[in-house]
Amino acid sequence: MTGNGYDAKLSRVQELAFMLAAKSSGRLGDLNNYDLRGAWLADPNSISSDGHLTDRFKKPNHPTFSSDSKYSSVSNPGGSWVEGQNNSWTFVPSRRMISRAGGIAPFKRNFKVSERGQNSGVVIPPSY
Repeated sequence: MTGNGYDAKLSRVQELAFMLAAKSSGRLGDLNNYDLRGAWLADPNSISSDGHLTDRFKKPNHPTFSSDSKYSSVSNPGGSWVEGQNNSWTFVPSRRMISRAGGIAPFKRNFKVSERGQNSGVVIPPSY
């Protein structure tokens, strides 16, 4: 892993191929909150510019970091997605995620930006 501990380690040749793919797909902006290297290693086509990335490689600072991420753990739990009607989804963040965002209002703002154009919403459990 490189840098922040949440990026898969690549060989020099792999890194060159990855950077070429990431640049051509316009995904370089996702490096901050998504382990694109790990996604690319798992499936080079997964980082194409037209696809929504899975939760598997989301980093803890991603607004919808979920328990489906390989980086979710007991000490750093992700939230969870709940499927609704008509292919809609609701995200339930963990307490740690809300705390990391600086509270409920900042979390909701980040979620809204992150999920722009998606058929999803967020539910903050009453116990927060």
